[in-house]
Amino acid sequence: MIEKARHRLERRVCEAEAALIASGLDAEIHAAADRFLGVELGSAALRERDFGILFSAAARLPESYRSLAHQMLAASARGETRMYDHADNHAFAERMRKMGLDLAPWLEGDSRRAAEFSDGSRVQLEIEHDPARVMMMGAPFGTYLSPDGMNFHIAVLNAAGANKAVVYARDGRGSVVGRCLLALTERGEILTYHRYTHGNRAEFEIMISTYVTELAARMGAGVAAGGRVADLVMRGWYDDGPVDIGGLLDFLKADSEFMSSVAKIPAGQLRAEIERRLDPHELSPTLIPSVVEAMPEDRRPEIVYAFAEELLLCDDLDTRFNLLASKLLRSNGNVATSRRIMDRLMCRRHAQRAWGWWWRSKIAEELVAVGEPSLALRTLRAGPYGRPRDWDDDERRIAASAYEALRRPAQAKRMLGNPASQ
Repeated sequence: MIEKARHRLERRVCEAEAALIASGLDAEIHAAADRFLGVELGSAALRERDFGILFSAAARLPESYRSLAHQMLAASARGETRMYDHADNHAFAERMRKMGLDLAPWLEGDSRRAAEFSDGSRVQLEIEHDPARVMMMGAPFGTYLSPDGMNFHIAVLNAAGANKAVVYARDGRGSVVGRCLLALTERGEILTYHRYTHGNRAEFEIMISTYVTELAARMGAGVAAGGRVADLVMRGWYDDGPVDIGGLLDFLKADSEFMSSVAKIPAGQLRAEIERRLDPHELSPTLIPSVVEAMPEDRRPEIVYAFAEELLLCDDLDTRFNLLASKLLRSNGNVATSRRIMDRLMCRRHAQRAWGWWWRSKIAEELVAVGEPSLALRTLRAGPYGRPRDWDDDERRIAASAYEALRRPAQAKRMLGNPASQ
């Protein structure tokens, strides 16, 4: 409840600031631009790129992200392209070029393509190269990446990293009617993420699939359903999982012939059958999470056993999948391997900085389940609401179970009591 109230308040603050800027009362924003960016901005440019809203959002970020956001805004004000001048970006670009990729369409070239919805409305799809407009990627659809959202820092990282790209679909008036995040893996393959639109969703998904396929062909890149996306410029980036636009994993859809018969396949033959379905592609470590996540937990939880050792050797698994793998292994009695997965997750300090309160609760709950109650309490306390009096009912319940596991019943009882007294 407190979190929702905070989000509503921040949203109203941003709306009020935007109204002030629109009415011409932007003197303070001009002063901030001069102080932080070292450039002078005309009122038209200020409003066009939503600099006021972005300045306000940057002010609420931790210092390192705030500094990066200011640099992105300065680059935008100077008319620079999305290729942020940083050693990580230059090294990444060099790696891609050595693989034979042409990065011009991705970083600076003309990537515009026309498309049309069935109702006759036409749009232009293209990669956005203005850092400020990239940072506004969450605003048109009210996602957590909005300037007033809890994950706005991810939008800043998307603007800074040369391996990320945001595709906007704009109508004839220049309004954003669709958006999609893309990423280049370390293998030179394009990943496609959730596709947002105010138009026909199914049609927009086809538009993006066509766009990405053509873009990959121009770049000499592959199109993948998974892969490692490096942290560039600053750590803390994470995603909500790519989508498979190439149809490689169609056999894992809920209504497919394979999924309808998967319960009948002997456990020892399951991996071989999946490899046969993927042929001629290999069952690479980047595809394992997609395969495991597609399996109904109540029907084939043992699927994770076939990949347990590979999962432990793969350092690039995201938080969501580490939790899933741990739960599946634990549900089949392999608590030791679950604990190893969770211990590895807790060693990834850069990932921990990106965890919001929701992730911390889930992680803490799994840590209790694998026998790490002290780590669970530490995880809860390290969150944005570190004091027990600020925890919600779920967090207090998890903390109580951690204290019970530590044989501290008095503290457990206190957790389930009146939070105002804690």
